[in-house]
Amino acid sequence: MKQMTMFAQHVCSMLGGAFFLGAFVLALAAIPSGASAFTFTTIDVPGATLTNAIGINAHGQIVGGFADAGGASHGFLLEEETFTTIDVPGATSTGAFGINNRGQISGFYSDVSGGQHGFLLDKGSFGTIDIPGAIRTDANGINNRGQIVGGFTDSGGAFHGFLATP
Repeated sequence: MKQMTMFAQHVCSMLGGAFFLGAFVLALAAIPSGASAFTFTTIDVPGATLTNAIGINAHGQIVGGFADAGGASHGFLLEEETFTTIDVPGATSTGAFGINNRGQISGFYSDVSGGQHGFLLDKGSFGTIDIPGAIRTDANGINNRGQIVGGFTDSGGAFHGFLATP
């Protein structure tokens, strides 16, 4: 079995494997039998060994993460059938989690020392999002007002949610 990438580990730690599976089964059971069927489209970054689509906006732009053949984790933007890789400069791994209708993207990255930080990608520029005193920050979603939600780990190891407002 291939080693799980930082991106996959991050997703699993955020969702909790058993919780996610249980919630998925419950969600399927909650769909009425007369409900409209979904149409599914597979999303695979070319050459990737793992692709996970996580966020979508009203324009149909999709963000997520992928692992390349070497096992490195990257973020991606899928827009009109074109993939763009998202890598925070100097990061060892990157994952994109949210995108708003202005095209602002939120996510996380790991640095060379193993620290994890949130990021905001806005008009081609990356900004780091770190909660003061946190040892880890994840920027998971962003709305059209630029508010970002996520979670952070404090120095005592407890995980908390946050809302950051510009």
